[in-house]
Amino acid sequence: GDGNTGGLRPHPSLGRDQKGGRKLKPDEALEVDPTFILQKSWSDMTHTGDESHYVPMTNAFDKVHTQHDEPQKYGDYDGNNLGQELKRGSVKVFDNRRNKMVGKINTMKRKLERAIMAQMEREWSFGSTSGVLDSRRLTSAYNGNPYVWKNRDEGKEFSTAITILIDLSGSMSGKPAELAMDVSIALSECLEATPVAYEVLGFNNRTSEYGELSGISGIGGSRYSREGYSRYEPLDIYVFKDFDGRLHEYRAPMATISKMVGGNNTDGEALLGAYARLAKRTEERRIMLTLSDGYPAFHCDFGSRHMYQHLRDVIAYITKKGVDLIGIGIDSDAVQQFYPKWQVINDLSDLPKATMDELGK
Repeated sequence: GDGNTGGLRPHPSLGRDQKGGRKLKPDEALEVDPTFILQKSWSDMTHTGDESHYVPMTNAFDKVHTQHDEPQKYGDYDGNNLGQELKRGSVKVFDNRRNKMVGKINTMKRKLERAIMAQMEREWSFGSTSGVLDSRRLTSAYNGNPYVWKNRDEGKEFSTAITILIDLSGSMSGKPAELAMDVSIALSECLEATPVAYEVLGFNNRTSEYGELSGISGIGGSRYSREGYSRYEPLDIYVFKDFDGRLHEYRAPMATISKMVGGNNTDGEALLGAYARLAKRTEERRIMLTLSDGYPAFHCDFGSRHMYQHLRDVIAYITKKGVDLIGIGIDSDAVQQFYPKWQVINDLSDLPKATMDELGK
């Protein structure tokens, strides 16, 4: 797909109906699952001007970037059209990174295959009057017991969808982003050979609306109005590999993961956007792996406690919906402050055991 089914909730007006905003063009609007309205599950969205509700100033300029984007999908400013960077990724870089990890990838594949096969393996039902003779009941058979036969039951169809979501905020620059990229490539290589449907997403607050919201503080500028909003900056979601494509088609964008770092990180809303995409899947089991190096950090009128609580609320909401949500700390144990299930990866050698064991469970 072209990635426009992002699950984010655009709204062409500002949170307080301020003047100066532009309306979205038809081809800019992100398709939204009507059954999923951002934040509605735990808030009536009444803007009280205090921290009792999480309310972004506007969702109108949130973006989903894919390698299929048109060059001016989000206007004339190149800095807003990051899909162009995704499509310019190097397949050679992807192949080189993968080849350097081939030993670890093979170990991970074996772990995952064993876990999947254990779930898919057909089981025997015993005590039947026909079928295959149960060797453990030979004495009973000799004594005339008719219930000495066994039959194989078809196992359940394997039905799982996985989202890998990567924090790409500025603090991930350098080693954390490189490690997150290797982890994502390795996991993708493992999942590609299985019946699992999966996608790889990233998030940050990197783009702006320079010239689009002139006179309105908080977006594209350094002044923040302190008018009681939870978020001012646009949210950026990157589709490095979507559910419907094969990995070889997405090697170029996958090779750009470490290059897309920048800006802040609104983790709670990013998880909601990723969940909205995952919720559309028909698979029976849904799993989200979030790779992060720290805490939510963005321009907010209510401080860090508000940000942290929102992330915890989102995690509780997604978990309640039946999703297995695992926080993967990238060279950081901050994930343990938010995620009930978590693992820490300090270098790639931790990946086969830490992540694959948890995923195998």
